[in-house]
Amino acid sequence: MILRWIRNLRRLRLLAGPFPDAWKEWARSAIPAYDRLSEQEIIKLQDDIRLFVGEKHWEGCGGLELTDEILVTISAQACLLILCLDYELFDRVQSILVYPDSFRLPRTEANSEVEPAICGLARYRGEVLLSWADVVEDVKHPEDGLSVVLHEFTHKLDARDGKFDGTPPLESREQVRRWTEVMTEAYDGLLAAADRKEETLLDPYGTQDEAEFLAVVTECFFLLPTELRSQHANLYGLLRDYFRQDPAARYRE
Repeated sequence: MILRWIRNLRRLRLLAGPFPDAWKEWARSAIPAYDRLSEQEIIKLQDDIRLFVGEKHWEGCGGLELTDEILVTISAQACLLILCLDYELFDRVQSILVYPDSFRLPRTEANSEVEPAICGLARYRGEVLLSWADVVEDVKHPEDGLSVVLHEFTHKLDARDGKFDGTPPLESREQVRRWTEVMTEAYDGLLAAADRKEETLLDPYGTQDEAEFLAVVTECFFLLPTELRSQHANLYGLLRDYFRQDPAARYRE
């Protein structure tokens, strides 16, 4: 009870005062559809960003000096995922480690081989690691449908039931049944297209496993929503219901 009271008091302080103008511009740059959000959505997003920046442990790695731009850009994209959901879905995200560029994980006794450089990683019940250079590149080219921030924080939503399996906690058996049916069909379709070496809207990286498929689809859902709805209507509808957002509708004239 006391801890909750302290947390709520701290949050009131974080949310006091207007949202900084510089933060607004960084959030606008990070989210292509920012100006198409409703007034209520913008208020919720801005509040979530302030909490996310203020409550998480941030660490610059590899000599990177963290700035407000870095914190707000990453927070804005992460909080877009929960825009119409509960902020507490990210309560298990304790730390965000940001590297200047792609990075390699340290060797372990179990694996002495040199690992390839990566741009992001989400650890179950652990930190999220991100390459700032890749975040910047994604922000510059949303038309590519790629976002390492959306990708890794989708993994954190997925893992709330204890495993990275491409199925986040759902509210009913019927939702689980529909989720399994739609996702399996789409995943198998991407595998088949990859075997035929066909170009696809969805990033072929999604063929790695079901968890990576969900992360890839989520990137496309938020960055190329009209294309996803056109080519994969059932998949789009599934994510629309889960995230309680309709990104394609924001681009309707």
